[in-house]
Parts: sequence; structure tokens; C-alpha cells
Amino acid sequence: MSAELLEPFTPEEDLLPTMLAIIRLFDRYGNRKVLTQARLKFLVKKWGIAAFREAVREERRLVKLTASGEDLKAWARPQSPNPPGFPHPRGSPSPSPRGLTSGAGPTFTPRSRQASTP
Repeated sequence: MSAELLEPFTPEEDLLPTMLAIIRLFDRYGNRKVLTQARLKFLVKKWGIAAFREAVREERRLVKLTASGEDLKAWARPQSPNPPGFPHPRGSPSPSPRGLTSGAGPTFTPRSRQASTP
């Protein structure tokens, strides 16, 4: 069995609900009694890829409808273009690597190797 795409592209805000939908479907319908068949690929083979895709879409819709307000905030795209700690895009000025400024912490320099005498 070769890998099949669930959909051509999953938007960032749908990624976590999609994963939760797949987990819910497998927990509900997957074969947990026979350990050699406790794999998602067997569920996809049993249903067919088209039926599995449709079930994931419907379950994802339900996940989003039943999500709490905190879940929805966590799934939303971040407001700032560059989260703290990530490098700035090329061409943008950055004070130093990782966004640290001088004096932000201790500086370490590698010690030179000393010749050992036997």
C-alpha cells in the first residue's frame, strides 16, 4: 500500500484539528484487539481512501465546532510575523544571532588547547 494524500494542502490553522480528527477516527474504528492490525493503514484500506478523506473532513468539522475558546486561540495563526527567538528574514537588521543583544548573558570563548607534556 502506498501513501495517499489526505488533501493537497492543509492550512496551518486546520493542522491540529485534522490530526485530532484522525486520532478520533482511529480510536473509534481502528482494530485494537489484534496488535498486528492496530495501524491506521488498515483502517484506510478497509474504508478506501475516498471514504476516509470524507470521514476526516467531517470529524475535523466536528472538532472545530466542539473546541473551546482556548483551543481556538491556540490554533489561530500568531499575530506577530516573527515569533521571539526565531531569526529575522534575510535583509532585516538583527542585533545579533537569535535576537540577543550584547550584555544579555555571559559570553563564552573557546579555550585554546594546551600542549600536554608527558
